Amino acid sequence: VGLNVYENLHYSCPGHDLTEEDWRDFRAMRQLTQKHNMVFMPGMLIKGGVAADAATGVKQNAHCAEYARRLGDTPGYLYYINGDYEVKLAKHIQDVTKRWNDWLGRRYGTAERLRAAWGTEGVDARLGSVPFPPRHSRRWNDVAAVDKPRFLTEVTRRWNQSNVDAVRKHDTVHPTTSEYQMGNPAGMDVHMTIAGQDVSNFGGFGAYTTRWFDLRARGKGVSIGEYGMRLHPAWTGEGGPGRGYSMARGEEAQKRMFLRAGHESLGQGVSKIQNWCLRDAQSRSVFPWGIFYPEELIPKDVAYCHRNQSIIFRHFTPKYVPPRLTVCIPDNMGLGNQPKLGVAVACRAFGTLFDLHYDFNVIDDHHLEQLPAETKVLVYPAPMAVRDDVYERLRAWVKAGGTLLVTGDFSHDADRQRTRTGRLAELAGVRFLAESYADVDRPAGSDVEVTFSLGNLGKLPLRPCLRVKAASAEVLGKTPQGEPVLVRHSPGRGGVYYLTDPIELAEGQQADAARRQVYGAMLRATPVRPLCVEPDDAWLHVLAQPTARGTIHVLQNLHAPGTSNEVTIPTAAGRLSLAT
Repeated sequence: VGLNVYENLHYSCPGHDLTEEDWRDFRAMRQLTQKHNMVFMPGMLIKGGVAADAATGVKQNAHCAEYARRLGDTPGYLYYINGDYEVKLAKHIQDVTKRWNDWLGRRYGTAERLRAAWGTEGVDARLGSVPFPPRHSRRWNDVAAVDKPRFLTEVTRRWNQSNVDAVRKHDTVHPTTSEYQMGNPAGMDVHMTIAGQDVSNFGGFGAYTTRWFDLRARGKGVSIGEYGMRLHPAWTGEGGPGRGYSMARGEEAQKRMFLRAGHESLGQGVSKIQNWCLRDAQSRSVFPWGIFYPEELIPKDVAYCHRNQSIIFRHFTPKYVPPRLTVCIPDNMGLGNQPKLGVAVACRAFGTLFDLHYDFNVIDDHHLEQLPAETKVLVYPAPMAVRDDVYERLRAWVKAGGTLLVTGDFSHDADRQRTRTGRLAELAGVRFLAESYADVDRPAGSDVEVTFSLGNLGKLPLRPCLRVKAASAEVLGKTPQGEPVLVRHSPGRGGVYYLTDPIELAEGQQADAARRQVYGAMLRATPVRPLCVEPDDAWLHVLAQPTARGTIHVLQNLHAPGTSNEVTIPTAAGRLSLAT
């Protein structure tokens, strides 16, 4: 049925001490997988707590090293370090509290500096005995709330790196990975914690999930660690446990989901996709996710959807060719209070570019040193709180000839305090006058009708978060009172388009349409061009993935199932028309 990877989810013993009998079993599994030309993917520390104390950490490292020592000569092999990440603070709270205070000491040096950053209400102990987690308010700009995930991010990154290092003592060839989720708890953002792992791996499948986990610009592959759909009626959600992604659906919906996962993954350069799981569990009702029925190995219809795609798609080798357009994810938006806004602003930017048929790269702003040289245009959606080193990299990149499209505000520092208003004049050519509403509280603002001179935008209702005055910038959109909302500035050899509305914070069809209009007008004024497809409408998404020998084109009709539209696309083989 086209299954090429054998994942043994997890097997462990107390203290991670596997017996010789265990290792004989693993060697036998290795032998069988290689006999059938499969990749062996054993889970080593699944659900392993990343906040382990020193003694536990040593055992975890030794466990990973032993897998590499005993199985590292397997030809088809993939190290699966962790999945379903957990922190487990309560289990190691004393060790965590000590490390927390060490981290605060390195960051602040003195209790006075800590109190100056957090405010007196957040600190009532000497540096060295500050409890974890810290007390903090619900305010977006509460520094203690930002420091908590900063610390946990370092804990996770060091845990990941230490286990990769343990593997690399015995095996420098085979790739390492762990499975992340879109909803990982604080301190487990894939961009900030993946460390030395080779492949970005995520569980589940949904709109724009693949782009969020796409770290190819940083030299790391991207893959789906698990996806699937329940069919069992016990999971219909009617008084039962099924909700959202876990809810049971019909067979046709399951087939569509498997077809979409396969096609979109191929079109986005994904290295592997794994359905979860082989067959419905016979004795554990939580796992009716299989492509086989329980007990006997009888395939469900969806197994043939998987098989047919696997047989076809294995003939193509995706090749990473950096596009000229890149979306820069603002990492600091995922730290502190309201961390989900970081995912939201990125995914809304992704959706807008897909609607406009642009091919684009993804990078996060904490790793801009790895921005591909091919990037000519960078979209930076509603960053709101930007580290000084990130800002300096952006400024240098623009001065060297890059074009930046930025929305919202970048005059807050990494602690979410408005201490960097000078950036607005330096990068965007405007002077700060006042804020229209506090930080990310866009719903508290009021719509103003903005008149544009760029492209054919005309007039649009927007919610600027700042009132600014043009200094050296050209005004391309303004309020009825003449205040700038969209400006163009040319520092050095590059250009900056700055919109004072953090429009990616807005949801709903009206906001989606406004983003398409504003993004489209700005992008048409840059050197990048969209992928050619007819009709040029937002209900149609198109992917163009280079391969070792050509290009894969993937078209997706976003209309309701059962509707069909004719689409025409130019290819190296000529213009192709097909029903989608």
